[in-house]
Amino acid sequence: NLSSISDVHRVGQGASLPSMHLIKVNMAHCDIKLDNIMLVNQASEPFRVKLIDFGLTKNPGDMQTGTLMQNLRFRAPEVILGLPLDERVDTWTVGYVLALLYTGFHIHPVDSEYAVIRSLTMKQGMPDQELLDQGWFTDSEVDLFLKLLWQMLEIDPNKRITPEEALKHPFFTMEQPSADSERIQSKLLFQVEHLFCELILRCSIYSHFLLQFHALSYFIIAL
Repeated sequence: NLSSISDVHRVGQGASLPSMHLIKVNMAHCDIKLDNIMLVNQASEPFRVKLIDFGLTKNPGDMQTGTLMQNLRFRAPEVILGLPLDERVDTWTVGYVLALLYTGFHIHPVDSEYAVIRSLTMKQGMPDQELLDQGWFTDSEVDLFLKLLWQMLEIDPNKRITPEEALKHPFFTMEQPSADSERIQSKLLFQVEHLFCELILRCSIYSHFLLQFHALSYFIIAL
């Protein structure tokens, strides 16, 4: 991590200036991360940096809502939530990089988008509902469906929802879902993919715990 605010100032300015110049030509970098911020010459010009790798640069007008971009560790919330995108995704990433350089650690989890958003809401509060209503991946119908899936796919059978409880779930008792099927399907595919990634991760952790527990049991018995 950087030792002083002065160092952060120099790095932040060096990383922000290229973004500003990109905006002037109506472009966004879309892949700012530590690997793409290089020191010019630390011996003669301490903490003078340059931004590199413009291979994923986009015109903001071509940044379609719902597009997956940026490294997960530095991904802007609007990308995760499926909000309209523009050059401000770079502002988020530069800010995140500066926080990482100063603290020496990631200020949000880096294992999944769900964990990132959960951490964001815990630290900074829930986004305005007006903003969430614009998101591809924040639809109330989709949220209800995912909550139902979580309960139906609970690993512990004692905690798993029963068929009778499932039929009384708000997802089944609400009015017929929206007819905008293409939009809803895109959301569901995205969210269900992450749901199963989370489940796989949970199962892996659970299996690892069981293996460790069995190994410890054999060790105790051997003693």
